[in-house]
Amino acid sequence: MDERLDDRELRASLARTCAPLAEARTLPGAVYAADAIFELECRELFARHWLAIAHHEDFAAAGSFVTADVAGERILVVRDDAGNVHALYNVCRHRGARLVTEPRGRLRGAIACPYHAWTYGLDGRLQRAPGMDIADGAVAGLALASMPLATWEGFVFANLDGKAASLGTVAGGLPDLARFHLGELRRVTRLEYEIACNWKIVCENYSECYHCPGVHPQLSRLSDLSSGGFESHAGFNGGPMALRAGVDTLSMSGRSTWSRLAAERDVARLVHYYLVYPNLMLGIHPDYLLTHRVWPIGARRARVEG
Repeated sequence: MDERLDDRELRASLARTCAPLAEARTLPGAVYAADAIFELECRELFARHWLAIAHHEDFAAAGSFVTADVAGERILVVRDDAGNVHALYNVCRHRGARLVTEPRGRLRGAIACPYHAWTYGLDGRLQRAPGMDIADGAVAGLALASMPLATWEGFVFANLDGKAASLGTVAGGLPDLARFHLGELRRVTRLEYEIACNWKIVCENYSECYHCPGVHPQLSRLSDLSSGGFESHAGFNGGPMALRAGVDTLSMSGRSTWSRLAAERDVARLVHYYLVYPNLMLGIHPDYLLTHRVWPIGARRARVEG
């Protein structure tokens, strides 16, 4: 497969993809495999858009943290002693060492650099630099660099680009999700894995069920592919699918053990699937919520957290 794609070819390919359906063509393979395209996406998409990092329940106590690596940057989201959550660069201001190596956990009172033992408060302010006078202006100003942070429907987002539009502007086109009370839910289980494919394939696969009869025959017996709806806006795409008659849940056990997320009868038998651009996928079932966050690792590899 030829993984080269110059700018003119790329623009022509995008134009064909955006053509009316009868004339449209899928993207060329290079868009999913070329390192140059992956680097462009990291620079223009992941370094600029709001990224779903975690759910607010991941920050239940002071020191609770989640880390993420994306677009060549290291992100640390942590709750301080006052209950405020901060999005910081996971990099020591002294020599650039990674501060926190675990994907999640709880810090005990401070963020300590493993290299030269510089210590920062949970809010990112420098507290101690061995052998240096932190009262000195040149040192005192070396707090951890921070980035914008926002929450939406219980999910915590960070943004590497301080110039981005507000998260509310991006997510504002989504249908009303408040009735599902997503921010009140608690995690029952966690699943994480790496997959040998481009991150866009993960998102595209999630956004269609054309593959379901062949790949997920059990699902197809419970939910009708032809019932699906679809909406596409600047910040998201997706829509509902209906449960078949006599089916109350898509849980593994076949039994609904939780209260309905929404009281309204019009959604009592619908599963809403949404991709919140670019890395959060929601499966809002009548009785539970499935979430997936996708992180690009390389042109041909991605990590999924659920």
